Amino acid sequence: MAAGRPDGAGAATDSAMKALEVKIRKLEEEIDADTQHADKKQDALSKLRRKEKDLLSSYKLWWMRVHVPYEINSTRLGWYETVNQLLIYMHQMLIEQLDRRFVLGFILCFDELRLVLMDRSGVMVTETPINIHKVSVIYFF
Repeated sequence: MAAGRPDGAGAATDSAMKALEVKIRKLEEEIDADTQHADKKQDALSKLRRKEKDLLSSYKLWWMRVHVPYEINSTRLGWYETVNQLLIYMHQMLIEQLDRRFVLGFILCFDELRLVLMDRSGVMVTETPINIHKVSVIYFF
C-alpha cells in the first residue's frame, strides 16, 4: 500500500476513530465498575464523545474533497482485496457526494493498470489489464 494514496487521511481517521472507540469502551467499563468516581469519569467520557463527533465530521468532510480514488499494490497477488478496497472508497464517495453521478478510479498492481468506473447502478472494470511498461500511449475513444 502506498503512502501517498488519496485515502491516506481516511485511513488515519479510521485508526484514530478505532483508538477513540477503545478509550470510550474502556472508560464506560470503568464507570460501571467504580461508581465512587463516576462523576469525574463521566466528564472525561463526554469529552471523548465530543472528540469522536468532531473526528467523524472531519472524516465526512474529507470524502467530499476526493476527486479520483486509486489503489496501488506492489505485487500481482491480492488482486481481489485491492479491488474490494477501491470499491469501498468509491462507494463512500457516492454516499458523501450526493450530486456525483459516477466515480472513475484506477488500480495499479505491479505493472498492470486497470480502470474502474462506478455509478449508482453498478461497476465496470477493464477486462484486460494495461501493462504500463509496454504501452507508451493509450487512446480512449
